[in-house]
Amino acid sequence: MKSLTLKKNQLEEIRDEFFTGSTIEQISMENIGLTSLKSCSMSTITNVSEISLGFNNFSSISNNLFCMANSDSFSKLLILNLNNNRIKSLEFLSDQFPNLKNLNLEWNLIEHLKLADFKGLKKLESLNINNN
Repeated sequence: MKSLTLKKNQLEEIRDEFFTGSTIEQISMENIGLTSLKSCSMSTITNVSEISLGFNNFSSISNNLFCMANSDSFSKLLILNLNNNRIKSLEFLSDQFPNLKNLNLEWNLIEHLKLADFKGLKKLESLNINNN
């Protein structure tokens, strides 16, 4: 399977083992009512190039969500869409996505931007932070 779309569902939980052994390249979990994902729940995905978690209710993203310290699973991630959530801090970005080119953070609650939050995004070409 190359693409997984779970849009407009009311899932209460995505279990850790859901992604185990997955070779999914595109994941869309938009508008499904998520408030959080467990640490490392996506760390077993090996080929993902695009993740869309827009229109959920995240107020923060765990620094351990993608478990980058233990895996290089997200070295192929090019597009990360986190629009229309309630994210306030960008600390989770630092050094996690070395090849990320497009980051969408519009319509969140970001109050402060720090250069340190973006230091690991050396290949970033597009950053959307409108309406924060």
